[in-house]
Amino acid sequence: METLAETCTRLGNCYQSYRRTQRSRIVIENRLRAEIAVDLGYYSRLDEAKREELFAQARGIIDAITSGEEGHDAYRDLVESTHLALDQFAAREKGFKSTAEKIAKKLPVAEWATAPEQKGFGLFSLAKIVGECGDLTSRPGKPEEGGNYESPAKLWKRMCLAPFSFREQTHMGCTWRVYGGRKEIPALPASEWSAYGYSGRRRSVMYTIGESLLKANDGPYRERYLAAKVAAYQNHPDWNWTDCTKCEGNGKAEGATCRTCGGTGKKSKHAHLHAMLLMEKLLLKNLWKAWNPRGSSMRRPCPGTSRRNPPPRSVQGRFQRDVRETPAGRTYLRNRHNIRPAVNHGADTFSVTESIRGP
Repeated sequence: METLAETCTRLGNCYQSYRRTQRSRIVIENRLRAEIAVDLGYYSRLDEAKREELFAQARGIIDAITSGEEGHDAYRDLVESTHLALDQFAAREKGFKSTAEKIAKKLPVAEWATAPEQKGFGLFSLAKIVGECGDLTSRPGKPEEGGNYESPAKLWKRMCLAPFSFREQTHMGCTWRVYGGRKEIPALPASEWSAYGYSGRRRSVMYTIGESLLKANDGPYRERYLAAKVAAYQNHPDWNWTDCTKCEGNGKAEGATCRTCGGTGKKSKHAHLHAMLLMEKLLLKNLWKAWNPRGSSMRRPCPGTSRRNPPPRSVQGRFQRDVRETPAGRTYLRNRHNIRPAVNHGADTFSVTESIRGP
């Protein structure tokens, strides 16, 4: 019987074949349009409006020939022969997609992915994520067994939904890539890009999944999207807000709260992208929880400590060697990055300089 790791590997191979075929088809389509546009007078130094005009003419010629219209004999043989090849790539692409969906049905979260609450997601979107990430099982410290996603944050980083900090600035990957070196944002060096692990392709995969959710889902993901837009309107008045086109700025559409602006009557591209990001992160969080119903196997934090209830100041220093009582009444020490129980020999405070390794 096939194991979960083997199923994920087979699904990943199928998805990569689908992606390669799709990329080849798109390259051929673009090359065909470019060839006709060049014959029509396109060259790289033209202004943008003229370039768009020529490419639009090229697309019109291709559409006219493929729909059976007369004329355009100079390009007919080129277009028809190219589309014979494109049809083969499209059929192959469709076959890989169908196979990926069949494999995805064998995953432990297949029923979750097709539930009404996940409308807009589906088996193929699940196949895309597993194809990019592999086994989502939480097995920290055991990469040889497959899966090393000990928390949703690991999945967010893999799919490029996590920010990255450099020189006391924190931005998303697209911001680093587009504005790095401009607008007072430093350019990330190659070593930092490697540490970040950002992939424009994986970010694009999540963006297309998010668009599908936004169009089809009217449940938890739409609610998360709207809540994020309302919060952005309240907290970021500088985000270039304009009147919502659906409700015409009054916050109501068809007698109910507008499902585009969340009742604010305003829209902003910045807010839209921010809300999409948070909606996509919620999806990955729910997927990780469905895949790991028992939660993470990673080591739990110390009792009585959390982000809102941190350890005592005496154990917050990076190389502290002393011990204090936590709010839960237990004794802990901090050795570099780890907080762990310390042996209490009856003293309220004692030195453990000899019991841990020095810096």
